[in-house]
Amino acid sequence: MQQQIIIITELFEKGGLTMGPLLFLSILALSTIIERLWFWATVLTKEKLIIEQILRAARQQWDFAPEIARQASNQPIGRFLYIPLRLENPEPEVFKLALEAAADDELASMRRG
Repeated sequence: MQQQIIIITELFEKGGLTMGPLLFLSILALSTIIERLWFWATVLTKEKLIIEQILRAARQQWDFAPEIARQASNQPIGRFLYIPLRLENPEPEVFKLALEAAADDELASMRRG
């Protein structure tokens, strides 16, 4: 272990001034990867629960489904489902178009992040 630390410090000495920014950028890249993994893990776990709640509400009493989706608007799936669910008695084609538009919006915002 001690020998490995000496090798690393020798590399830093040989690299000169460029090693500091490289180390900083490496740490930044690693922290970004960890943050994105954390984001997607929480989105996917919460998404499943929200979908189950909305489907249960839609089966029992349709009027509660949009409210559950609205309350879950801090999650992508909640925003995605709220747009078509808030329509009153939509035609199937209108519902489908609303889903597609919501999906496009949500995917664009997720890619930005």
